[in-house]
Amino acid sequence: DELIATGAASEPYLGIVGATAFETLPDDGRIPIGVQVESVEPGSAAHRAGIVAGDTITSISGTELETMDELVAALRRYEAGAGVEVDLLRGATRETLAIVLGAR
Repeated sequence: DELIATGAASEPYLGIVGATAFETLPDDGRIPIGVQVESVEPGSAAHRAGIVAGDTITSISGTELETMDELVAALRRYEAGAGVEVDLLRGATRETLAIVLGAR
C-alpha cells in the first residue's frame, strides 16, 4: 500500500548489528539462544531504547527469537513507526524495553 501511495516503501529498522548467540551445553554442543548485539547505530530506535552492545535479544512482542534470521523475519511483520516490546538478557538480568521502530 505504501509503495502504491508514495512510490517508495520503508521497512522497519531496529538499528543494530547482531549475530546469533549460542549457549554451550555440557557435552560441548551449542544451541542458539537469541541475537547477540554487536553494535548499535547512534540515534537508532535501539539506541533510543537503551539497547547496548553485549545485550542478547530473546523476543520481540512475544515472538521468541533464537537466531538473527528469526529477528529479521519478526521485524518484517511490523511497519516503520510501530511500537514493539523487546525482551533481552543483559548479563544475568532479563529486561523488557519498549521500542518504536525506525524506518530504512
